[in-house]
Amino acid sequence: MSKCIKCNIEVLDQTTKCPLCSRVLELNGTEHSIYPDAIRTTKRFRTLFNVIFFLSIVIALACVLVNTTFRRDILWSGIPVLILVYANISLHLLLTGKSNYVFNVVFTPLFFIALLIGIDFFSGNYGWALNYVFPICITATDLVILILMMIRRRFWQHYLMAQIFMILLSLVYGLLLLIKLTHSIPLFWLALGSSCLLLLGTVIIGDYKARSELHRRFHA
Repeated sequence: MSKCIKCNIEVLDQTTKCPLCSRVLELNGTEHSIYPDAIRTTKRFRTLFNVIFFLSIVIALACVLVNTTFRRDILWSGIPVLILVYANISLHLLLTGKSNYVFNVVFTPLFFIALLIGIDFFSGNYGWALNYVFPICITATDLVILILMMIRRRFWQHYLMAQIFMILLSLVYGLLLLIKLTHSIPLFWLALGSSCLLLLGTVIIGDYKARSELHRRFHA
């Protein structure tokens, strides 16, 4: 014999569902849901993120306080602050699940570049991140996009916008060359060349599907 807690009735036969509300019943009279409690799980993740976010603020303020109290000539506290910001953004995107794989491919290296540039700035502004990490990350991202297109052959056209974004990032590096904030010309041509060749190859090999995707993106 089972009992439905919601309807407060006893079910005498061997059915597993309440005849009134169709809830799943157990033989001991307690009901259970056949679906996971997604709301409770989401609340737990949000609580965990809020705790981590609060602790990050405390750690960042402590670093700034120690830095300004004992060593004002070097702003080393900016490094842990940037790392905490990067970690919280990555964790937020992971827990909320609001970003898709194309977003992760494009913006993960962008956030990483910004993090390293900030670390370079606060550690003495030697220029290694802007001169070398920036174009190398662009080239590496082009390679990752190519590999993902080969793995996900049915969805290769979804990566066209990511390829165009990599070209724009390469041109940004070229602009920095013109205003003499960077100086690595070979790495600029490597980044721009790999990005342009990847897009050109995709458009040529993809043929009609590639052109249709570009037309849909820019004329929607």
